[in-house]
Amino acid sequence: MKICFIGNSGHGASAVSEFTPEMMLEVAGYCPGFQGENLDGLERAFRKKELNPPLFSSPEEMLSAGKPDILVVDTMFCQHSKWTEWALNNGIHVYCEKPLATEPEALHSLSMTAKQSAASLWGILPTRYMPWFYTAKQLTDQGAIGKIRMFQGQKSYKLGTRPDFFRSKELFGGITPWVSIHLIDLILWISGCPCRKISSFQSSSDNFGYGDLEMISMTTMELDGEILAHVSADYYRPAAAPTHGDDRLRIVGTKGVLEVRSQELTLIDRNGLQSISLMQPERDVFADFYYHLEHPELSVPLNCNGIYSSFVCLKAREAAETGKTLSLT
Repeated sequence: MKICFIGNSGHGASAVSEFTPEMMLEVAGYCPGFQGENLDGLERAFRKKELNPPLFSSPEEMLSAGKPDILVVDTMFCQHSKWTEWALNNGIHVYCEKPLATEPEALHSLSMTAKQSAASLWGILPTRYMPWFYTAKQLTDQGAIGKIRMFQGQKSYKLGTRPDFFRSKELFGGITPWVSIHLIDLILWISGCPCRKISSFQSSSDNFGYGDLEMISMTTMELDGEILAHVSADYYRPAAAPTHGDDRLRIVGTKGVLEVRSQELTLIDRNGLQSISLMQPERDVFADFYYHLEHPELSVPLNCNGIYSSFVCLKAREAAETGKTLSLT
């Protein structure tokens, strides 16, 4: 299969690191999604795999010449839906960075196209495949903490230097669809429950001159079964911190509590505090996408295309902007 890449503004280059000799893939081209997009990370990934694909000046030129079977969409966030929908309409499988869209109308159109297309859509949602979160999912499915009642999640990032389009909410989409979506998607996946109500707050104050960029957000959800969930996100992690991100998740159940912190998982139940040995998923996210393309008869992970998680995040953004608690039913 031929694969092409649009852009390098998120995590699309990570797909290249998952290439194996068994994958029958030919990189037919790559290109920027907008003028001046930095492709250094993608090009480094190619070099590590000793790949030298052709560079095109635009998506139109690349798609015409490359004729891919798979398209990786990883450019300015407001452009995700455009290229994803185009590809699906042309029978091309898509591996797309989140959020799939930055506006509700674009997401709805993309959702309708995805339902009608014979091609597959897979969101770049790697958090599900991190061993500590993956193990938490397996344990909750096994009933280790009884009935889930509450989630508390945190995403804290270093701000660093961000592309200029992060300064425009119209182009960037907001901190919740870009950052909080990791934990929101994780909570929806682990619980297996849809979101019924949502409220949110966000602030762009003290953002070091980054225009519209929100630096903090807090989102509260009520899921089916009166499960409550809270997710915070921020860009204030100090530059001297040992890791770029600080991801945490606490899952409260009727028989115990699971907690992820510093890439470790602990369980507190009737036997006391226990450190849990981590399980490894069979495949990473791109490899799983490719595997399911090779085996279309298999069922796919819940909401793996990212459409529902993107929808919930856009509703959270709307709740923050309107100051209302929104019903999603």
